[in-house]
Amino acid sequence: MRDLRAWAQPLVHELRRHWPRDAALQPYECCSIELGLHVMQRLAPTMPAHALWALLMGYSFPGMPTSAEDQRALHVARLLLPFFRGPFPWKRALERYRQIPEHLRGYDVDADGNACQKRFPTIASKRQDVYAATLAKSPPYRRDQRQPAPAGRSFYRDAVYWRDVQLTEDMILPPPPEHPLDESHQREPITVTWDDLIATARWMDGESTARGLKAGQ
Repeated sequence: MRDLRAWAQPLVHELRRHWPRDAALQPYECCSIELGLHVMQRLAPTMPAHALWALLMGYSFPGMPTSAEDQRALHVARLLLPFFRGPFPWKRALERYRQIPEHLRGYDVDADGNACQKRFPTIASKRQDVYAATLAKSPPYRRDQRQPAPAGRSFYRDAVYWRDVQLTEDMILPPPPEHPLDESHQREPITVTWDDLIATARWMDGESTARGLKAGQ
């Protein structure tokens, strides 16, 4: 599983020191919204800011860049901002974002969610660099830091109860090899012809008939 919050932690730490208690958003929510606005200005600068949800859903806009870097940025944005894949959540987020004091915001967004203008606050002044770097690479994987129990008596939580188990030496297995999470594998695209699809469909029809399956099974 990817760690979808690690990218914002430096900004959240800096913003939290200046964040008002009655703010309409939490620092992480603010950073997520600004990441979305950063995506719109980079990938669809001629489209209204409120159209981000469509971009995250997979719709393309006329004139969108198609470079490998921009495609990666869009892929990362879809991983990090799944909660904005709908017009209402994103509209509501922009409305709340506009209530944040100006000196904490990295953007000005008009009341209709159309125009979006970048700001340059002194608090978390490097946020645009963070957003650009975040979109340049896939988010890291979460790593499980739990250690296996040693031989002897161990306690574990089972719902609301604590239980114990006695482990002997012969029950302790060597740790499995770690999965190489940092390795990158570039897979080549495959080509499927129309004849391949027809042959597969005919095979499926034959299997369904042989097994006596009804339509839809």
